[in-house]
Amino acid sequence: MTVIITSFCISQLITSNLLSFSWNSNCISNTLLSDRIPNLAKCFILCQLTDCKSIDFNKTSSTCKISKIKEHNIGTISGLTITYTADYPMRTLSTDINGQGIWYDYDYCPLGSYAVGFNVKVDLSLTDKTGLNTIQLICNDVSNTKIVSYDGLFGTWGTSKFCSNNQKLTGFKLRYQSSLLGLSDDSAANSIVMYCEDKSALTPSLEGYEGSWYGAYYCTEGRAICGLSVQYESSNGIFDDTALNNVIFKCCTF
Repeated sequence: MTVIITSFCISQLITSNLLSFSWNSNCISNTLLSDRIPNLAKCFILCQLTDCKSIDFNKTSSTCKISKIKEHNIGTISGLTITYTADYPMRTLSTDINGQGIWYDYDYCPLGSYAVGFNVKVDLSLTDKTGLNTIQLICNDVSNTKIVSYDGLFGTWGTSKFCSNNQKLTGFKLRYQSSLLGLSDDSAANSIVMYCEDKSALTPSLEGYEGSWYGAYYCTEGRAICGLSVQYESSNGIFDDTALNNVIFKCCTF
C-alpha cells in the first residue's frame, strides 16, 4: 500500500518487511527531510510518520533507532541510517481458550494513549444466538478514539462504560461457552468484564450468560491496555454461528 503524505511531500511505501521513502521532485525547495535539516530533526519526523513509540539517536554515527510495532529493514535517508526495531514496549494479555475463526489485525490507541473505557455489541437472538460480537475500546487521547479489531456481523450496541477518575483499563475476564458439538446452539464468547487500575470491575450493559468465566488477566505493573485483536468466526450460513470467540489485548508502558 502506498500512502502519500502531502504535508511532508513524502511517499511511503510500506510492505510487511520494508519501509522506504522517496521525494516528490516538486517539493525539493521545502521538503522537511532535505540535507539542510539536522539528522536529529529527521529522526523525530520519521518517528511521527511511522507512529513510533520512541527514538534512540546517535549523533556520532548519525543513527536513528526507531521503536515501533513491526520490525522493518535498515534503510538510509540523506546520510542518516534508520533502523526499525521490534522492541515496542508491549506485553500480551490473553486467555487459554482454543476458539474457532480468524484472528484479525490489532487495532491500537493513538500513540501515547490508553484504553479508559469500552463497549460491546451483543447478539441475544432466540435462534442461533451468537453472544458477544464486537469489543470496542475507548482511548484517552483528545479525540477519545474508539478502536475495534473487527466489527462483528450480529447484535446490538450497548452503552459505553468508563473507569472512574480517568483510570486506565488494565485487565479483563471473558465468559466463554465451549463447543456443544452440534447438540445445541453454540455461542462461544458471551461476555467480557474489564478491570481498571484499582481493580474495580466494569461490567457491560449487554451480555450473554452462557458458558464459564476465564480469568481475570492483568497487565503487569506500570502498563495499561492499548490495543486488541479478536478471533472471529464468520457467518456459516444456515449452520450454527459463534461469532467472536477470543480476544488478545496489548499492554503498553505508561
